[in-house]
Amino acid sequence: VQMGPRNFLAIPYQSIPVSITVEGANILTRSLMIFGQGAMRCHPYLFDELQLLQSEDKESALKEFDTLFFKHLGYTFNRGAKAFIAGYV
Repeated sequence: VQMGPRNFLAIPYQSIPVSITVEGANILTRSLMIFGQGAMRCHPYLFDELQLLQSEDKESALKEFDTLFFKHLGYTFNRGAKAFIAGYV
């Protein structure tokens, strides 16, 4: 946009994309937070894994985390295999 001395629309035009971007970012951020919270609560292992990261007893938390992590991997491969088979049939 040319910012000549007689261009009275240049400054309002330059301010419009900023307001649209900011408003869109707020809606997107809120949506992603809601989705993330739902995914965290619905997953069978993820919430417990993250709780173990905040545990005071690091040695026992690490053993529990390893158990949960391998269950998490098994769950992931199980869901992937079921999705592949359902798509194939």
